[in-house]
Amino acid sequence: LEAMVASDAPVLVKDQVKDAFETLMDGFRKLALDFGFKRKDSERLAELTVISLQGSLIVSRGARDKTIFQRALKNIEAFY
Repeated sequence: LEAMVASDAPVLVKDQVKDAFETLMDGFRKLALDFGFKRKDSERLAELTVISLQGSLIVSRGARDKTIFQRALKNIEAFY
């Protein structure tokens, strides 16, 4: 991911990454709305969810510890 969004990455790649994150956040926003969260709260929760997912993937891989990602998934489930 770092390489894809680096300053010297092609604009097309950066746009595709941006679109992927927007799609992911939109899905989690809709999920939060379905669970009864208000619009503003659902936007914040979707952002927090994607940050938790992506951050835990990076940390888990760097630490070579899959349980970091697994804990993040449980935390995300508790958000909703």
